[in-house]
Amino acid sequence: MIALIKSLIVNGMNVARINCAHDSEAVWSKMINKVKKSCLKTGKSCKIYMDLAGPKIRTKIINKGKEKGSVKVKEGQLIWLAYETSGFDPKEVVISPTEPNNSFMS
Repeated sequence: MIALIKSLIVNGMNVARINCAHDSEAVWSKMINKVKKSCLKTGKSCKIYMDLAGPKIRTKIINKGKEKGSVKVKEGQLIWLAYETSGFDPKEVVISPTEPNNSFMS
């Protein structure tokens, strides 16, 4: 793996991005160490950017596609974003937030 990182640095990579939405601190630490070792061996510098995940809105589909978790949508079709199904026709596509801390649910 260090050979690959060295090759990337030699060929112009000057920023390594670590996606913190995946893996763990132990894995990130190993990645950082490999980049640092590669920098020492090549004599070139490479910054390390930690890409921190922001808040995500989790949703579920109500009425349609519940079994598969998906629904086919046609161009121009109306899709509703609502907390519950009351007041909607069962044929309508209604998407509901499932995380209790979503700001638009309060």
